[in-house]
Amino acid sequence: MKPADTRISGQGFGSVLRTRLVRAGLGTAALRVIGLALTLGTSVLLARVMGPEGLGTYTLAFAAISLLGIPVQMGIPALVLRETARAQAVADWPRLRGIWFWATRRILLVSALIALSVVVAVFTLPVLPDGARSVFLLGIPLIPVIALSQIRAAALRGLGRVIWGQLPEILIRPALLVLLVLACTAVVTLTPRLVMGLHLVAAAIAFTVGMALLMRARPAELLQGGERQIDPTWARAVLSLALIAGAQSITANADFLMLGWWQSEQQVGVYKVATSGASLTVAGLGVLAMITNPRFAALHQTGDSRQLARLAAYAAVLGFAAALPVLVIFAIWGAPILSAVFGPAFAGGAAAMLILTAGQTLSAFFGACIGLLNMTGHERQAMRGVLISALLNVALNVALIPPFGIEGAAVATLISTAVWNLLLWWSVRRQLGLDSSVLGLWSWRRA
Repeated sequence: MKPADTRISGQGFGSVLRTRLVRAGLGTAALRVIGLALTLGTSVLLARVMGPEGLGTYTLAFAAISLLGIPVQMGIPALVLRETARAQAVADWPRLRGIWFWATRRILLVSALIALSVVVAVFTLPVLPDGARSVFLLGIPLIPVIALSQIRAAALRGLGRVIWGQLPEILIRPALLVLLVLACTAVVTLTPRLVMGLHLVAAAIAFTVGMALLMRARPAELLQGGERQIDPTWARAVLSLALIAGAQSITANADFLMLGWWQSEQQVGVYKVATSGASLTVAGLGVLAMITNPRFAALHQTGDSRQLARLAAYAAVLGFAAALPVLVIFAIWGAPILSAVFGPAFAGGAAAMLILTAGQTLSAFFGACIGLLNMTGHERQAMRGVLISALLNVALNVALIPPFGIEGAAVATLISTAVWNLLLWWSVRRQLGLDSSVLGLWSWRRA
């Protein structure tokens, strides 16, 4: 079968870096900066209008929705990204049709089962406080909408439309949410239920735009019709990818739920602001992942291991260089920044924000471990490391949140992040024979 894009193996790395990667990188960076500004702007707006308690209620409900999205998505977006990039690299159009159809059908079926089960369970199990429970019920439709949006974005990125793949979720959804929140603030009192409803409207519109972009980006060969190839190995691969995504989601959301259980919704709101600040550290990593993950899959498919090692090394250096200044700034001016931006009630989250930022900076140092493993078919190795980290995170939250509150939750995340990155970095060295960390650039130049 003739490759669809011989540039991957026929061009030198420098040529590719100067053309497609640089253009995609600059566009993605600009998009990410705008999206991050919108996301932080929304957090600031909600924090100032609803206060710590209202923001905490909304955060608890959304954390529960995010956890329920684990069995719905089942790691499918990562699989769609990988298989789309591989299929296009060798012009395997039946396989491309198959993965898109298989992924959509699976998400719709699982979403229906989850929604029915949750509606019954939420009235019988006292998992969420009463206020967060009603907000959560309103947000249940977000589960399939977000899942379908993720696979559409993954398909676009796999086709090489990196910027198009990010537009709906990174720009359109948060921009619409900001506009809707501002419009409603001018006429009514903003409540967690209302914000959840506005989020649902914004997500539905963003999904519709994403569908239109995917229809436009489809290869011409797909428009001619043809058979679908369903690979039986996808079910096994998606299990590992699902456990990875699930463990990551548990690590990201368990501390919110456990803080709400042992502390208060006000503390959840303060911690949410701390995590929003720490997210600035990985803004560069997000940009790089959008660009490099499809390239990792394509380079591995064509057997270009030297270029793969070089791309991984440069990605780590760039990600760490973007993260380090944020850590320094928060170490010096963390509390004044929180007080000035979010309000004095949130200044107490400065210590937790600094701890979380240190963990994110550590992740940047170790590079794209998960992306490398997932995109090269070694998702089982990634799964083990991330699962161990998630279990450790939950155990540490149990031990540290009751006595130390949000600082305890932040320390739990820092320790589990360190373990996660060490395990995955070692797996990359064993499975691929390359160093994904910042030190990989020195190793690559010696080779």
